[in-house]
Amino acid sequence: MEKIKFTSQIIKSSISVDSERTYLYAKFEGEYPVGSLGNGEGMFIFSKISAAYFLFDTIVNIIVDLSDLEYKKGNTLLKAINFFEEIGRDLEEKDKKVIVISSSSNYESIKSLKGMTKNKNIILESDLNTAILIAKKDIEEFFK
Repeated sequence: MEKIKFTSQIIKSSISVDSERTYLYAKFEGEYPVGSLGNGEGMFIFSKISAAYFLFDTIVNIIVDLSDLEYKKGNTLLKAINFFEEIGRDLEEKDKKVIVISSSSNYESIKSLKGMTKNKNIILESDLNTAILIAKKDIEEFFK
């Protein structure tokens, strides 16, 4: 029997939730292999977000911080930034937002990846503070 590892040798992750457990913050750093070579890392990122999301049924939005990820190309990462379209069980869940924090070095690549979907609930930002403000504002609207 072959062991299955839920780790990546090249991608590090850190995941947390806010004190009210309404948004999830997932940070990934390292070097994402180009193209198909990154399929495992893309699934690793998606799986980590999925596991954390399903632990807390109160999550409204997800902030995915890729600002320290060296990313150039690889479609499997789309599963993570298009998270709610991938796992959405109903229209309300599919309407939740994923706020992606990019860096100046990976912005164009992530923007191009985002362009592969018609999902309007993926928001690209450049800093954590702005992403948190967007998440909190959206949470207030969600619970009105």
